[in-house]
Amino acid sequence: MTPNSTLSNILPLGQEKIFDNFRKIKIPILGIIGDTNECTVISPKKAVNKLRNENNKAECYIIENCNHSYEDKEHELIAIIKRFLEKHQLAISTS
Repeated sequence: MTPNSTLSNILPLGQEKIFDNFRKIKIPILGIIGDTNECTVISPKKAVNKLRNENNKAECYIIENCNHSYEDKEHELIAIIKRFLEKHQLAISTS
């Protein structure tokens, strides 16, 4: 993550910045990350815990044995997204 980028200002993982912008989000937040070859500046586990602690609207998941592209984990990824959408009644009809 590039310092002072828009993303790093919203999610300052690994920085001593305060998560003011992230805390202001009032709608459900879904975060999904693999546990291998990720682009985080801290471990995926620490990143997920930090996000959960900073905003109680954040639902974050780590997919085990999964890389940044979710290769061979597409079904697990879809299942997590589907549960999130259904839980928050955000499902979109495909018909």
